[in-house]
Amino acid sequence: MVPSDEGEFGLIALDDGKAAFPVGHVRLLNLSGLAVRGALDDASFELPVLPRITAPQRIGSRVKVGVAFERQSRPVVGFDQSLSVNDGERLFLAPFREGADLRTRVVRDQVSMVGAGEGD
Repeated sequence: MVPSDEGEFGLIALDDGKAAFPVGHVRLLNLSGLAVRGALDDASFELPVLPRITAPQRIGSRVKVGVAFERQSRPVVGFDQSLSVNDGERLFLAPFREGADLRTRVVRDQVSMVGAGEGD
């Protein structure tokens, strides 16, 4: 659940099934209340004010992630790291705001390969 402009809460549903969010992919969900932009390796992205989520993007065994927001018309980097991705893993990144800074939570999800190819 995420807060809305009116101080109430809204619900965001995310399909994390193997077909909708495959292994070796990354998704970003903007929970910050700020417009954010950044890059995954050489591919740039822009996420308007919440709730915005990217489609799954294929990544290799290592991905460079940068996330920034604008403060007083200047870009401020909130996250800039290189992340390793293990076999059977997918990443979920959620930029969120805590105090004056933008933070990005990285969630690693190990997907069971048992029954691969079968329905979810």
